[in-house]
Amino acid sequence: MKPSELSALYVSRGIVLWVEDDLTRTYLRALWQDPEIRFLVAGGNDAVVAAVRDARVNDHANVFGLRDRDFMDSNHPDWLVQHKQTEVFRPQRHEIENYLIRPDILAGLPPDVNPRGRTADDLRARGRIWAQESLWWMVCRSVIHDARRTITHTFPEHPKWGERADIDDETKARVHLESALLQSEWGVTVSGVTPAFDATWIADRVRVHESQYRAALDDETWAAEWSGKDIFKEMAAYVHVGARRTLAASELAKLTGEWQNRNERTGELWDLHAALRFRGGRPPSIIPAIQPSPVADS
Repeated sequence: MKPSELSALYVSRGIVLWVEDDLTRTYLRALWQDPEIRFLVAGGNDAVVAAVRDARVNDHANVFGLRDRDFMDSNHPDWLVQHKQTEVFRPQRHEIENYLIRPDILAGLPPDVNPRGRTADDLRARGRIWAQESLWWMVCRSVIHDARRTITHTFPEHPKWGERADIDDETKARVHLESALLQSEWGVTVSGVTPAFDATWIADRVRVHESQYRAALDDETWAAEWSGKDIFKEMAAYVHVGARRTLAASELAKLTGEWQNRNERTGELWDLHAALRFRGGRPPSIIPAIQPSPVADS
């Protein structure tokens, strides 16, 4: 889509929400059934952030984004705080598919979707087995994220066009680069931690994340903390095995969202709906689970 077409779309729509993929769009559209929210698919978490940033630079204050939390922190506490400029939402669960790991809902789907009559207890037990089998896989993913974040956090930006007059010879270029790459927060951090990337560092991080994931298994919060895409894919296949036709994951997400719209209008994704309408200047369509906080005293 061309920038001019995007700009026209932003102006003509009430609230625009960029999401990572078609499954997210299908699920949230079925869940909320809100004609005032238009969904656009960015194709990845970084693309969501970039699309929202570009829209905001061009004064489209009705454009927001939803990205998977992945291994980052959620910003859920800020969603309805007026003085927080929340533009890209990061929910509490690992990925959007984590909200679809619902054995109770999947077990109640009609026979053409659940032909073997999988029960909620069966699905819950299967899900836990898949989580147990992938514990060390999740540990590896977490440690790799730790390493990436350590190296790239606060990475220096390119010099701006307006700085070109201050960088007009080799000496000034070297001074700029030494300041950006050696004396910046990033440079100091990297120089301090790079030698520490050794077997001991890996072993320490492995122990930290092993403890984290074992705790999630013990307290039954694994469905929120594991890679939701992979567990949901396994669970969807297990539910639908033996059916006459293959059911796409997005179709199962749509059925789940429609069930929740009829029966379960509470929870974090309804907080997100309330936050979008709140920040988009629309009246609430439901009572949000978290109330808007007053503007902080200046």
